[in-house]
Amino acid sequence: MEPGTRSWKQVTAGVLALLSEVDPYRLDPGMPEGAPEDEYAPEANAITRHLLSHGTVDVDQVDAIWHDCFDESLSKVTGAEAAENLVSRLNQLVR
Repeated sequence: MEPGTRSWKQVTAGVLALLSEVDPYRLDPGMPEGAPEDEYAPEANAITRHLLSHGTVDVDQVDAIWHDCFDESLSKVTGAEAAENLVSRLNQLVR
C-alpha cells in the first residue's frame, strides 16, 4: 500500500490518534498550549509503513521504530503494559 492512498491515510490517522492519546512525552498534541496535532506524525508514518507491509507489529518493532526517532524505546518511556496495550490497538487498525 502506497503513501497517499485512502487506506494509507486512514491507518496513519488511526496510528497518529493512538500515539497522541498515549502521548509518551506529555506534549498534549492538538491542545491549545500543547504541541501541534501532528507532533507524532513521523513515528506514525513509520509504524503505518510497517503495519501495512507486514500486516502486524509487535512491541519490539515499535520499540525499534521509537528508538530510531528518540534513542530510547517506547516501552521504556511508557512502561511495558502501556506499550503492549498500544501495540494491540495498533494491530486492530489493520484487521
